[in-house]
Amino acid sequence: MIMTSEQAQPEILRAARDGVWISDDVAQTIAAGLMTPAAVDAPLTALAHGLPFDAHALLKRVHRLTETEFKASPVLLELEALIDWTWQRLPHVEVSTVTLPTDEYYQREEFAPEEFRVERFIVEDYRDSHGEHYEAGDPGYPADVTGLEVQRDGSVFVPAGVEFTASRMLLGLGTQFWASEYSGEAGDIGGEFQDQPYDNPVDGKTSRKTARLVGFTPDQEREVHARWAKV
Repeated sequence: MIMTSEQAQPEILRAARDGVWISDDVAQTIAAGLMTPAAVDAPLTALAHGLPFDAHALLKRVHRLTETEFKASPVLLELEALIDWTWQRLPHVEVSTVTLPTDEYYQREEFAPEEFRVERFIVEDYRDSHGEHYEAGDPGYPADVTGLEVQRDGSVFVPAGVEFTASRMLLGLGTQFWASEYSGEAGDIGGEFQDQPYDNPVDGKTSRKTARLVGFTPDQEREVHARWAKV
C-alpha cells in the first residue's frame, strides 16, 4: 500500500539510523515517487503498482540513480533504504572477512561487526558459469524456452539453476570463499558457512571468512546446503 511521504519518512530515517529494513509499504512508496514511463524504470513501476518485479534489475537501476541524478540529493537516503530492502529479495551469497595480526587473531574468541568486511555476490551473475548448451533434439533440451535466447538453428543456452550455482559459489566460484564447515545441522536454515583461517606469512596477518545465504526461500536454502554437502 502506498503511503504519504510524511508517513514513510520516520521509517526511512529509522532504517538509516539503526540499520533496519524498511517495510514493503515504504519500499512501494519510494518506488512510486521514482518511477517514470521509461523502460529502464520498469522494475520501479512494477514495484510501485504491487506487481512482480525483477529484483536484480531494480537493484541495478536504484544503484544507478544514486550515482547520477540523485547523487547529492535528500532523496539519496530513500534510495539507500530501498537498496537494502531489495538485497533481501535477491538471492546472493554474503561473505564476511575479518583480518587481524596473527597473534591477536588467535587470542580472540569474538570479533566486533565493524571488524568485518562484507561483500555480496549475486547468484544471477554466475548462473552462466555452469550453464549448458543444447542443440535442437538433444536429450535435456528444455520443454519450455520462455525467457531463454533461442538461436536460429534452434539451439539454446540454459543457465544453471539458482541452487546449484549458489552451492558452487560456496566452493569458490566468483567469491574466493571455500566453505569447509556449516554452523547448523543438516536441514537447518540460516546457518553460517565457514572457511579455514588463512595465516599470511608475508604480512603476519590472519584472515577468516564466513558466508551466509540471503534472499532464498527455506526450501532453496536446504537444497543449496544439500548440494554443497555432497561435494
